[in-house]
Formats: sequence, C-alpha cells, structure tokens
Amino acid sequence: SYTPSQSVILIKNPNFWDPKYTPHIDKLILEIFTSQTSQYAALSSGQIDASIITPTELSSAQSNPNLKIFFSQTATNYFITFNQNPNGTGNPALRDIHVREALAYAINVSYLIKQGYFGYATPIDALVPVQNPFYSPYLKPWPYNLTLANQILNQYGYNYGPNGIRETPSGIPLKFNLYVVSSSAYAIEQTLAPILVKNWSQIGVQVNVQIYDQPTILSDMRHYNYDMAIWAYTGILSWPTLLRIFLSQYFGISNYPGYHNLTYDQVYMKMMSSMTLTEAKNYAYELQNLTYNNMTVDFLYSPKAITAYNSKWTNITPNLVSTYQTNSMPGFGSMWNILSVRLNTTSPSPSPTSSYSEFLWIVIVIIIIAVALIAYFGYKRYKKK
Repeated sequence: SYTPSQSVILIKNPNFWDPKYTPHIDKLILEIFTSQTSQYAALSSGQIDASIITPTELSSAQSNPNLKIFFSQTATNYFITFNQNPNGTGNPALRDIHVREALAYAINVSYLIKQGYFGYATPIDALVPVQNPFYSPYLKPWPYNLTLANQILNQYGYNYGPNGIRETPSGIPLKFNLYVVSSSAYAIEQTLAPILVKNWSQIGVQVNVQIYDQPTILSDMRHYNYDMAIWAYTGILSWPTLLRIFLSQYFGISNYPGYHNLTYDQVYMKMMSSMTLTEAKNYAYELQNLTYNNMTVDFLYSPKAITAYNSKWTNITPNLVSTYQTNSMPGFGSMWNILSVRLNTTSPSPSPTSSYSEFLWIVIVIIIIAVALIAYFGYKRYKKK
C-alpha cells in the first residue's frame, strides 16, 4: 500500500510458488522523510531500522551502540554536462572542445571528494558504472592540471580581456552559468559549486552558480537553454544501454549536451546487434572512448553508500552493490537483500543463580532416591517369590 508523503508498505506473500524466494520478514515499511535530518533522527531513536546516512552523520552513527554500518559503491555517477548544441542559446564557447578540456583540467576532483564526501567517493571516467561488465578498463579520470588548462586556452587564442576574464578570439567573454539542482539529492553538490567557481577563476573563467528545482533545469537542458549543469545518472549494473543517452536521436530527451556524432550512433547500433559478449564489450569500450575523447561531459565522481542499520537485524548482505543515491528510496540501499534479512533472536544464556543451582541439585537427589527405592522394592518382591 502507498500513503502519499508518508510510506510505502510491502507485505510478504506466503503463497509464493517458490518458497526459497519468500522473505523471513512479514512486512517492510519504507517511510518517506522530507529531510535528511529528520530521517537520521528517526534512525538514531529506533523509529526506523535502516537508512542511508551522509558522511557528516557517520561519526554520530559510529558512536551509537545500536547501529551497525557498512559501505558500498553506488552506481550513481555525477558529471558536468556542457551545452554544445549549435542551435542552443548557451555560451557558444562551450562548443569548442578545447574550452571544455581546460575546464576539466581545472577541476580538482580529489579535493571535491574530500570536502563534500569526506573521501567516500571514487573519481570516474565514464557514464557506465565501474561494476558494470561493459565498463571500459582503459580510461582514466581526467587529471587536475591548472598549468595545462591555462596553456590550452592560451594556445587557442582565449586571451584575457580588460576585466580579467578570458575571451574567445571573437571577443565573447568566458562567462558561464552553472545549474545545480535544489533538491536534497544534490545537497552536497550545492556546497561544492563555489569550489568549482574558484577552480575556474584560476584559469580566467567566470562562473555564476544558479540553483533551481529539477523540473526547471531539466526543461532548460532539453531545450538547450543553459551553459553547464551538474547532473547524475544511476546506471544499470548488467547492461550498456545507458550509453544510448548520447545518441543523436535522443536530442531533446536525454542527450543534454547536444552531442551529435554519426560514428557514435553507428557503433551503438553495432553493439546492440552483436552476436557475442566480447564483441558487444568492445563496441561499448569504443563508445566510452568517443565520449571521453570528445569531452561530451566532464565526469566527476561516484559516491559510496553509507548504510546504518539497527543491530537487532541479522543476515545482512553488505557486499551487494547499491544503486542508491539520495534521490532514491531512503534506506533501500545495498543492505536490503530482503530474502535473507531476519530478526536477530540470539541472546546470551543467563548464568544460573545460586537458588537455581540448589533447586537443580535437589531434583537430582530426589531422582536418585526414587530410582534406589524402586530397585529395592523390586528386589524384595523377587526374594519373596
């Protein structure tokens, strides 16, 4: 059942045809919270049994004797998308791959991870999650190199203007707006955006952060009425179909950069019609190389899920890969292998008290006496006969 803005309740089906797929719990309640603060408070008090927590809540959770914690790699990848559509209304400088490369070199991703995620995230280099068998092992995260970023802009004629901001050879200032979603799913990115602004200012680029709700940003991206945006995708862990978002046919749908590459389109079709897994993987690698080398988007990081759960539960499976990030169901991360989770009923056996021990000895003595009497009277009867 579903109660809007309150909860989703899942009930066990005891009559399911395959008993091994019947969970040990009778009911699972997914409570809906309006803020991470209230969600964590409910977890700490025991109102709820499990939740994804933020890095800032980790220390408090670790000191709570009733909570257990584990980490798992999510399949959610954060990146910066650039408006490259020649018919869009964004700053045309972003259509130059050299500008996008310079912007990428100027980002210190390791520092972003340290500041925003307390180190609990991994730099990425592709849209496909690293756990996916179609992920290309031949790519490396874009390195941080301010010197090289400045050299690229100098080499291609992006000189400083009178106001200290670089300009295109035709005189257009390198001034960009950066969209960040206002929801809790991007709360950390909202705090990291000023760091990006500072990074880019060191190469003569001025960026203005604009925080709007997701539908507004999504509409602007689909109509190519933007410059840059921090965005995230949660990938499928067994198929490479997420790569379709950069197809030309997805203009105005999910191809937010406005990337148009006939080679990419053709390779994708070959991948989908491959007859062997090896052949499909090779095409998937080629697609990832194309988006990487063309700087279609600038890949940033993939956060780790930090799950805390009440120690009264057992048979937790922490090695499952989580597809969760904060825009997913709270508490429905990598720990919930529903088929194995069960209530922990094990408790230490109480030490016998002195009165209990005395009672036990009395019972034993009575039993011995009873056995002796039975034997004695049995022997007497035998003698009379």
